[in-house]
Amino acid sequence: MSLSDLTSHTTLSKKLKYIVITHGDSYLGQTLAMHIADQLDKGQGQLKKKYRAVRILCQDKAKLKHLENRGIEVKQVDYESQHTIAEQLKVHIKTMIYNPFAATMGRMVECGVNVLDAAIRQDVKRVVMVSSSYGVDTMTTFSAVDTPLAQFKMLEAHLRHHYKYGSWVVYRIPCIQQYMYFWTQMLENKNILGMPISEGDMLMTVNIKDVHECVAIASLSKKSMVWAYREPERHLEASTILPGGPDGDTSSSSDDSSNQQPVAIKRVYELVSEPLTLVMMADAISRALGEAGGSFTVDAAVLTDEQVETYLKLVAKTKQSSAATIDAYEWTCILSTAKILEPSSYQQGASELLQSRSSLVTTKSRDHQDSPDVYPCPADTLTPFCIQLIMNHFKVARNMMMPPLGPSHDIRDIIGRSAIPIDVFFMLNRKLFHPQ
Repeated sequence: MSLSDLTSHTTLSKKLKYIVITHGDSYLGQTLAMHIADQLDKGQGQLKKKYRAVRILCQDKAKLKHLENRGIEVKQVDYESQHTIAEQLKVHIKTMIYNPFAATMGRMVECGVNVLDAAIRQDVKRVVMVSSSYGVDTMTTFSAVDTPLAQFKMLEAHLRHHYKYGSWVVYRIPCIQQYMYFWTQMLENKNILGMPISEGDMLMTVNIKDVHECVAIASLSKKSMVWAYREPERHLEASTILPGGPDGDTSSSSDDSSNQQPVAIKRVYELVSEPLTLVMMADAISRALGEAGGSFTVDAAVLTDEQVETYLKLVAKTKQSSAATIDAYEWTCILSTAKILEPSSYQQGASELLQSRSSLVTTKSRDHQDSPDVYPCPADTLTPFCIQLIMNHFKVARNMMMPPLGPSHDIRDIIGRSAIPIDVFFMLNRKLFHPQ
């Protein structure tokens, strides 16, 4: 490298502002990195975005060559060592996307605390935490501290305490809709959608694209409403009370500090779509498969936690071993006590609503159709931690008070459109659920 090239490279490095994403080994971390990198590519003509880059932290960079090929910096760290994490944070960080999805089972809290404390040492100013802890506040019998949802809650508390006077926001997410691709073997081989929830339980979901857009707008723009939104006397438990702005800026307050009124800064957002019952989801899949040329109806089946957990482990195993499918004996074990649900009068009314909505899947909404970038690979995604997290989401569904919580409008408020419903997700991606 010539002296002029070296000087140019050094100057560019000083100008770069990084979006740093932690735990890039996870499905969420990888897809977020690709989405934000794409957003930066689209904005290269704008001076403010010209010198931004994406850096992703992971445990094994050899598995993330596809990200490096897209111009994303991939840095391998030891999450047990706060020092090695801090070394990768010694750059100009615009936003740190704190994604504490654990790669090592049972070590999420310890590793997550190391990341936060390292960020504090490096004076990271802005943190967006994406946590799958939706529903924890509504549960009455969910108290085990070693579950993924409870551990997310602990890390939320750590963030709240240590960034008390900084700029931070938490996005809570429920079960990701794209995880439904893991049920294709059950749909194709047995014509059922089996989950460990009963007839009246409502499962909250979110489309990964909605998560991407909400995270990107908070990471790339200081003008995002999540950095400025105030709601006095509401949601104080999900807020930090400060006399001024999110960084302690009181410039808009009266010169007489005694006249300042406490303001609630909304810190926690629930990124959720409309909840559906198991029967409603099976009906939505049936309609989607019908549009794709399928001639059968998908039945909703109640399974036990153990059966669904066994199924997900076998899905990961068959993909790792390149096996064609789960064998007959294993299917017998999984479905031995399956209870097929019949639509109730309420469900039939809801089915009519889904039917009318499926006809409204317009050309514009087809923008929400999934690209290969967001297809989750079962062998890589269905880690022991991820399987436990999915099972926790079913526990949330079983523990919600009825009538179920209505979806929040946080996604709409942040990105300007409504969340993608799971029945629309099935309809737009119906070819991926259709038997080969």
